[in-house]
Amino acid sequence: MTKLIGTFEANGIIGLAPGNNDKSYVNQLHEQGAIQERKVGLNYEDPDDSNSISTISFGFFDYSQIAGGEEGFNYYSNIGLNHWSVLMDSFKYGEAAISGTSNGKMALIDSGNMTIQVPSTQFKYLKE
Repeated sequence: MTKLIGTFEANGIIGLAPGNNDKSYVNQLHEQGAIQERKVGLNYEDPDDSNSISTISFGFFDYSQIAGGEEGFNYYSNIGLNHWSVLMDSFKYGEAAISGTSNGKMALIDSGNMTIQVPSTQFKYLKE
């Protein structure tokens, strides 16, 4: 699906959680035949650059918006059940390195939330 609906102030959240429930916007698009594949592409541009436009695509990935095109695309498997998440080995905040366990850590991906959630056992290292 490609359609620019104009410019407007954001006033809501669209649910893009994984799963096969009938409340999923992506599943509804797929069931209605509007998209062939259950894919969502998010492209965030610099909010301070008035010449750039952030976009969302349903049913495909727009490789023209990725540095290196399709070859520059990195795919990470979703490991969450009811939310998008990826496996993270470790992360760093400033100079504070927060190491993962041998099993890694789950990083939640939420396009409607700007916070970073950290396990309390690891948060103490960030406060120091």
